[in-house]
Amino acid sequence: RSSTSSTSSRRARRGRTSASGPAACAAMNLGADVTRIWEYRVRGDELDPVRIVLRHNPITSLVAIRVGNTELPSGDMQFRLSNGALGRVFVEPQGNSLFQRFGRFSYQCVVADNKGEHQLRESNEMVKDYDEIHNVKVNITQVVVDGTRTAWYKVEGSMTQTFAGQSRLLSFAVHRRFREFRLTYSQIVSAYKQTHLVSSLPRHPPRELNVVQDHADTAFLEARRVGLETWLRNTLLFPRAAINPDMLTFLGIGDGSSSMREVSLAVLQNESLGLKLKKRQGQALEGGGFAPTYPQAAVLSLTMSE
Repeated sequence: RSSTSSTSSRRARRGRTSASGPAACAAMNLGADVTRIWEYRVRGDELDPVRIVLRHNPITSLVAIRVGNTELPSGDMQFRLSNGALGRVFVEPQGNSLFQRFGRFSYQCVVADNKGEHQLRESNEMVKDYDEIHNVKVNITQVVVDGTRTAWYKVEGSMTQTFAGQSRLLSFAVHRRFREFRLTYSQIVSAYKQTHLVSSLPRHPPRELNVVQDHADTAFLEARRVGLETWLRNTLLFPRAAINPDMLTFLGIGDGSSSMREVSLAVLQNESLGLKLKKRQGQALEGGGFAPTYPQAAVLSLTMSE
């Protein structure tokens, strides 16, 4: 992301090209939806499961399913995993009311592998089995306002993921707008709909109309920073919320099975990234020598350790 005025934010990603970040979240966000998440471990002991994410809008009947990093074609409810296992998602109305589309639905994910056919438990039903996330640390360390008066909040922190005797540190440093915090909140809520936990979710800071409150005001930005930081900390400590796929995407971590990681930095006015573009060797000229060719763009490559 960049701005032509006082502040710019640039992102670099490592790994294969794939839809990620809050934009990818929005692509699967159907509006007044319900999200259901199932986890399947191909070997049984790997740190990162394959997450099957269902989004269902009961009002419009729209359904979107993502398996790992792959979104299924519209209407597809069946999928195949890397070990050959065949899976299927079922969305069934509860009751025969004329107003069923406004009522409750049941959601199931069934996988048939070499051990037979079995129904996966929803991610939120597994809170009593184990705690995968420890040592959560998160802060919003910076607020920058770009040339369009858009505020960017820098989210930094880390947490330790564990499973079956394995562990690793997940660190993140990304810039997010208020609307991206808000979108992630709505997606987290959708994952707990129709469960007893939904009423206990931390509340997100309210919106403030720009016509009433100057969103670039220093005092306002600081109050909003504190509110967003408190919400994010409390949400990451909520059962299973820290490994929710939408939360992981918001933090720039993405699906753990992917090599993709997102980082961002803000470049303020009169500051530099320390890059210098050099001439590259052009085509050979008759009589010797080469024609100079100037690069049209620079690629910022970040080496990250996991």
